[in-house]
Amino acid sequence: MGALFPLPFGLESRFSLSDSPVHDIPQPLHRVPADPRIYQILFLGILLAAGAWLCDFSLRPTQIILTFASAIGTQHILSSLFGRTPISYRSAFITALSLTLLLRADSISISYSPTV
Repeated sequence: MGALFPLPFGLESRFSLSDSPVHDIPQPLHRVPADPRIYQILFLGILLAAGAWLCDFSLRPTQIILTFASAIGTQHILSSLFGRTPISYRSAFITALSLTLLLRADSISISYSPTV
């Protein structure tokens, strides 16, 4: 402990981790996911739903379906190609939600081409 900031002789025992009051605090949220991408997916999904229903985003269902299909398909193909056995689609969902929120185009082909 005293390697970076040397402490006087009597202070090191006062700052030991076993005596820390932080360890005495009960942990009520044991079900909180460790991956922050879950919160990002939840927040982007809420933004997309609120924008589609409340703010009248001009979203077509085909645009949403093609964006999600191309993002998830690209994630699956590249993960299989490079041999990643536990394929995680969380990043693909974040990409699809972000592109659905940010990309507005008249052409359907533009909706799914950025995900590839």
